Amino acid sequence: MLQTVSTLAPAGVLMCAWAPLVLRLSCVVLSSDAIWHIGPAGRLHACKTHNPDRLKALSSYVDGMYGELDKLARKSPREEIPDLALTRVNRAIRDAKAVMTGFDEYVPDLAELVAAGDNPEVRDAVLVLGEIKTALERVRVKSLTGYR
Repeated sequence: MLQTVSTLAPAGVLMCAWAPLVLRLSCVVLSSDAIWHIGPAGRLHACKTHNPDRLKALSSYVDGMYGELDKLARKSPREEIPDLALTRVNRAIRDAKAVMTGFDEYVPDLAELVAAGDNPEVRDAVLVLGEIKTALERVRVKSLTGYR
């Protein structure tokens, strides 16, 4: 049996789940700036925090680059990514790891693109930006902040 209760949390929801077989109560508060856990003594503990404005900015940044590089990849997918675009894609990767580590299990797997002699192909950058876009969407859905 699973019970869900909505109350208390400003700009959020209090969710409680009770599992009769293990006789344990677990509550999580999702608010616009943190995910909280109600511990054994009834005290709130912050599990994870994030900055919704930073997530919005990163989402906008990634969407713009993805759109432009996707157009280029459709035109000539095997072409090398320009130096400026490579720098910006790597910044998006660093920012994604800084903002979403702990919220999404796949973000730590992201690695910066390295120009070993020649720059990587445009389609590689599009793939990585697509992964970041998908991770941002997962974090948005998990945190219930409604950023877009």
